[in-house]
Amino acid sequence: MKTLRAASLAIAFALAPLAASALTLSPSNSITADQTVEMSTPQAWHWDANFDNGEGPSTYLFHFHNASTKTGSLDFVFNVRQLSAYFTDGVRITFGDLVWDIEQAVWQQGGRTDQSNFLVFAPGETKTLTIDFGKVVKGAVLNATANINFDSLSPSSYAAPVPVPAAGIMLMTSLAGLGALRRRRKAA
Repeated sequence: MKTLRAASLAIAFALAPLAASALTLSPSNSITADQTVEMSTPQAWHWDANFDNGEGPSTYLFHFHNASTKTGSLDFVFNVRQLSAYFTDGVRITFGDLVWDIEQAVWQQGGRTDQSNFLVFAPGETKTLTIDFGKVVKGAVLNATANINFDSLSPSSYAAPVPVPAAGIMLMTSLAGLGALRRRRKAA
């Protein structure tokens, strides 16, 4: 009986690595998949994952919500590394209405949202970051890497719209002040 129990435990321990996920998440990650983050205060988020041979295909979702009553923005950059390894069918990253497709043949590709490098969120708006990737195939190289990471930051201040009538009054007042100063200098 003890022999049978010992053999069962040995088989279970031998097969455990086959059943375990090969995904390695960075200990510095500040966000997890399927999490909704509130952008009401300035904050940075980071997610970094290394994938092992045979991992995937899979989809990860990250939700960003502007809990403020003002328009907000989010800086966002990502990087996909396929070094002696690749994601079959590549990687597709979507954030709001923005889409990036990284082919399996591309060894490394980074991206950002646009030339201004930020996404705009209306008050109360939620946008979802979706990362879709195919099965990971690694080459015979010892340090083959299949990695996806992103960083995002909500800035410390939100852009407040300037009312045009108030700006016009300020402009007229400053021009009148300059005119009065010029007149005063001519009189002296």
